[in-house]
Amino acid sequence: MGLIERIRNLIQGDLTSLFTDPSAGLWKAFLYLSFLAFVVLLFTAQLLPDWSFPFRRFAPESPAPTVPGPVHNI
Repeated sequence: MGLIERIRNLIQGDLTSLFTDPSAGLWKAFLYLSFLAFVVLLFTAQLLPDWSFPFRRFAPESPAPTVPGPVHNI
């Protein structure tokens, strides 16, 4: 049995239990939806901006440029 077929059977079994066993099904549905929401928020860089840096479309703002040369305190 291939890996794809095992995953398909696992998902089908979970979907079957979702409709046949309400308590376990609702819990699994909650976990799947929570994970899906986490992934969506991570890829839109809204949940954890520091962790999602590689997924951002634009780089974070750079600090203001400094002027080279001596600093005179008057």
